[in-house]
Amino acid sequence: MAATDILGTVADRLVGGMMFHSDHADLCSWLGVRWLAELHEEGYHHDARCLRKVHRIGIEISGLMVPDGRQERTHSLDAYRQVKRWEVKPDVRKSALSDAMHDWIDWEAGTVQVLASAYRRLFDCGETTMALKVRDMARDTEKELAHARDLLCEMDAVCWDMPHVMEMH
Repeated sequence: MAATDILGTVADRLVGGMMFHSDHADLCSWLGVRWLAELHEEGYHHDARCLRKVHRIGIEISGLMVPDGRQERTHSLDAYRQVKRWEVKPDVRKSALSDAMHDWIDWEAGTVQVLASAYRRLFDCGETTMALKVRDMARDTEKELAHARDLLCEMDAVCWDMPHVMEMH
């Protein structure tokens, strides 16, 4: 597989990450968990910066443009779109937040796998500079994954007590 195809796989995942974080920022804001919405907004901007980095790497090192691929949304917020946030019952709020946290962890774990695979394939085909940059992205994603897991553990530890969750950060 050519280096630009490998980077295309990474770019595709980053586009999906932007979509994921954008949707989850909306969901968390709708649920009233503003600090978590802000984390997802930061995740969106981080993935956008990484996407630009992947495109630069491809152009500067190989001289070729990297395709973004066709990322599909892996989840849907349609169930919440017709409900005003002040009408949301506490059990629905907890369930939606719990689902969102688990989805976030699953997404980031999958992203680590995609980046680790891309790193290995780039390294194996002799594209060391590209590989090292993708490895750095994987390390950043591992940190985000660890942070999401820590947040989930804290939420579980307080039995999803929403006043506590709302004040976490």
